[in-house]
Amino acid sequence: AVKPDIIICSYPTLGLCEEVLEFSLKNKVPAIIDYRDLWPEVFYDLFPKKIRFLAKIIFSPLSFRLKRVLKNVTGIVGITEKIMNTGIEKAQRKKNIFDSFFYLGYEKLTINQSTLNKYTNKWRSYGISENDGFLKICFFGTLGHQMDFDTLIHAFNNLSNKSVKLIICGSGDKEDYLKDLSRSSNIIFPGYMSALELKSLMLVSDLGVCPHIPKQMYLDTIPGKAIEYMSEGLPIITTLGNGELGKLIEQKNFGHSYKAFETESLTHLILDILKNKNLLANKRDEIISFYSQTFDKSVVYKNYSNHIEKCIKNFNL
Repeated sequence: AVKPDIIICSYPTLGLCEEVLEFSLKNKVPAIIDYRDLWPEVFYDLFPKKIRFLAKIIFSPLSFRLKRVLKNVTGIVGITEKIMNTGIEKAQRKKNIFDSFFYLGYEKLTINQSTLNKYTNKWRSYGISENDGFLKICFFGTLGHQMDFDTLIHAFNNLSNKSVKLIICGSGDKEDYLKDLSRSSNIIFPGYMSALELKSLMLVSDLGVCPHIPKQMYLDTIPGKAIEYMSEGLPIITTLGNGELGKLIEQKNFGHSYKAFETESLTHLILDILKNKNLLANKRDEIISFYSQTFDKSVVYKNYSNHIEKCIKNFNL
């Protein structure tokens, strides 16, 4: 069989990474782990804080196996610098030329004028249009337990007399519960929407919201949702102020953070944004330009493939 020049293996899954490591050592082929998820740490949050130490003990065999893999592969690639550094720390070594990080690449959708007109009319039927005088904040995704939707709904219930609208697209376990919680006609639940419908919604919205429960997994990454919002130039409001996304939007002035589970924090933030609504509109082009240079798949994959070639070259030296 022909030996590969290099093997790139996504983590998780652990078993696959272990197989790759064995093959790589036996055949002297460089192996890169593409570190995409904090696993098994993701399970720690299922335990109450008081007994979280038990989770570390229960999952220690997995952590030990992961450490062995990371210690012995050629290099580690992360989806953020923070995740790359976590991998390097677990490997108990210093950063080398085979280590790097690449954000998730995103492919921006194109939409023709007649389709756009069709969907613009559809949103109009929900009372949503570009110059309707409302500050429009959109969310799309699974309506499940990874997000703090309650704070969003409570804040908008408080703001029902203000010119703000919240559009929550998607379906999931919490859908009926959230509809029951909503007391304001300015909270709209259009249900599941196609990618093009969402694009047309972003074009008439003013902000995108990332209301993640601030677990380490989300704090250490730039969620795909945020990248999608940026592709259409939307500033972001998020609960991930202490994480990579929060640092990015603060540094670039691309949005604001509020505290998860604190309705007042979000209510005040939206009132502040309402006062300075014009500042947002001027950000659109700057955000799209930053997205194109940083997250567009053609840029990300080109940089990644250059790194792979560099790894092959240096390994052979």
